[in-house]
Amino acid sequence: MKRKSLAALICMLCLAGCSGKPADTQKPAETEKPAVSSDTAENDIKENDSAEQKREADLGSEEGIRRFLAGTWTLLDCDDGEDFGTLSIKADGSFEFTRISDGACGKGTLSFTNLLSEEGDAPDGFNLEFSDWGKLALAEDIYSNGTGGSFHIGSFPDEDYLYLKEIGNGDSAVSMYAFNTNAESDEIGAWPYDWLFYRKGGTGSDAEAIADDRFYAWAWEIDDDGDGVWLQPMNMHEFETVDEYSNRKFMGGYFTEKEDIGIAYYPLTDNTDLSHILDTAAWNSGYPLFMCVAKTDDKGNVKELHDVDIEMYGVYELWGLDPEFTYDGTIFTINDFAIDMRDYVAATDAIVDCMRIGDWIAVECHINPEKSIYEFYSISNGDIGYFEYEIEGAQLTWLDDDLSTAVYARDNAIYDFWGNMIAYVDEGQIGRIDIKDETTVSVTIRVTDEIGRLKEYVKDYAYEPCDRAVLAYYEYWLGGGQQWRELKDLAGDASALIIVNPPEAMLDRMYNTLTFKEGALDKVVVVPLVDDAEITIESTIPDDTQKVSEKVEKGRPIVCEVTVSEAMPAAMITVKAPGIEDAKWDVVQLSGRIPQKSTFIK
Repeated sequence: MKRKSLAALICMLCLAGCSGKPADTQKPAETEKPAVSSDTAENDIKENDSAEQKREADLGSEEGIRRFLAGTWTLLDCDDGEDFGTLSIKADGSFEFTRISDGACGKGTLSFTNLLSEEGDAPDGFNLEFSDWGKLALAEDIYSNGTGGSFHIGSFPDEDYLYLKEIGNGDSAVSMYAFNTNAESDEIGAWPYDWLFYRKGGTGSDAEAIADDRFYAWAWEIDDDGDGVWLQPMNMHEFETVDEYSNRKFMGGYFTEKEDIGIAYYPLTDNTDLSHILDTAAWNSGYPLFMCVAKTDDKGNVKELHDVDIEMYGVYELWGLDPEFTYDGTIFTINDFAIDMRDYVAATDAIVDCMRIGDWIAVECHINPEKSIYEFYSISNGDIGYFEYEIEGAQLTWLDDDLSTAVYARDNAIYDFWGNMIAYVDEGQIGRIDIKDETTVSVTIRVTDEIGRLKEYVKDYAYEPCDRAVLAYYEYWLGGGQQWRELKDLAGDASALIIVNPPEAMLDRMYNTLTFKEGALDKVVVVPLVDDAEITIESTIPDDTQKVSEKVEKGRPIVCEVTVSEAMPAAMITVKAPGIEDAKWDVVQLSGRIPQKSTFIK
C-alpha cells in the first residue's frame, strides 16, 4: 500500500473531536447495545467504532449502508499517499470531519439515495451536507453546504474502501474547502472532485480473481511495483438514452456493487495490453479509481484492460446505438430531429441520398445533374445542425465502410477524400467510379463518337488510400474512448501524431496555437499520444536560436504556425514526455508519389 499514515495524530484528533477539548477530557464511548429495531440502528455500533470490529456488508438499503460505514475513515491524498483528514460516521448518518494538518473540524450528515437506480433498489448515490463548518472555511466563503454524487464501497481483508465522486455542473464548498487535498494550488479548479477514504479492519475475505473472462470492474489500486491491480467486479445496469447536449443515442449504464464487495488481486504481465487506457494519468497515479473492462487468462492474469467512457452525471457510455435517419425533399431527419439542408446548401433543391459510412452519415444534396454537395454528419459527436466536412462533386464511393478510402468525381477529375487529385480523364465524361481493390480505382468513361453514338469503356487508375490516421483522430476528437482505442491501434507505440495542413473543418475546432513564425501559411497539428508531453519547435538553421515550447495534454491538439519546407527543413518539432525517448520530426513536406498529410513519430 502506498499511503503514509499519521496514526498517532489521527488518533489524537479522533479522540478530541470537533470540540477542541484535550483528548483526556472526552466522554468515554458508550457500551454497545443490542439492536431492537431499525429505529435504534445507531446503537449497534459504538459512537467511535474500533477499527478491528467485524462488520457485515449489507448495501441493499440506505440503513444497511449507514450501518456498514459507521466508524472512523481516513481521507487519502492520492497524489502523495498522505492522510488528509478523518471522517467519523455514526449509524444514523451524522458525521464529523477533521482536517489533520490544522485540526479544523466540521459536522454534518451523510445520506444515500437513488441517483440512477430505481426506487426500492440499492442506493447508488450519496448526499453530504455540513451543518457546522467550524474552522474548515470562512463563513463568507460558504455558498452551499452540501454536495452529492455517486459512490462505491469495497473491502480488502484488512481494509475497507469508500469512494465518493461529486456530480454536478459546478464546484461546491465541500470540494473547495473541506475535502480539498490540493488546497495549496493557486490554480482555479485544481481541487479534486472525488475522494478515497479507507478504514483499517476490513470486512472482506480473500476474494478470488476471476479467470478466463471479460467483466466490468472498479479499479481501486495498483501495487507499489506495478505488478498487479486490485479490482472489484461490478453489476452493470444498461439502458438506452440520448446525449443531453446532442441528439446522439447510446447505450448508457451505471454500476453497483455485487453482494460480495471483496477486492481481488489481478497480476499484470509483460503481455498485458494497457494501450487502450485513455485516463493513463489516473492509472499511473497508483489509484486508478475508474470503471474498467478487464479480460483475464485461465490463471487470473490480466490480458487486456481499459477504462469505460464516462458520459455525464454518473452515466457511462457502454456503446453507441445506430441512429435513425430519413430524408424527404430537402429535409434530413436524424433521431426525430429535422434539418432543412437548404440552411447549409442554399443551392440544393432536393436530397438525393443519405448513406451511413462507419461513424458518419453522408447527406447528398442535389445541385445539378453533374454535381452534388455532400455534407458529412458525425454520429459519434451528434451535434444537431453541425456538419463536420463537405465535398463538392459526384459519384462518391468508398471501400469497407471506411470513409478515408472514399473517392469522388468533379468535372473530369477523380479526387480522394481529402481533395487530392488522383486521376484525370482527358476525353469523355465520368459515368461511374468503382474501387476495384486497395490499389486500384476503376472509372467508367462515357464517350460520344463522331456520329453521335454513346460508348463506354473502363480504365483503371492506381490509387493508394492514405491518411487513415487523420480521420481516426478527427473521429476521436468528435467522439471518445472507443475512437481513442481505434486511434491507438493505428498508432502502436508512437508518441505523437503529426498532421500537415489538415482540413479547415478540423482546424475550426482547434484553438490551442503555438506560433513559430508569424504569418506562416502552413498549419502543423501535433497531437501527443502520451501523458505530460511538451511540444517544442526550434530552428535548424545555423546560428538561429529561435525556440518555442508548450505543454499539451494527451490527445489534445496544438496548431503550430510554421513553414513546411519542400526540401531542407528550417525547423524541427520535438515531443518530450517522461519515460520516453524524445520524438523528433523535421518540418518538411510528407508527400511524395502519394499525397500524404499525416505521420506518427516515435
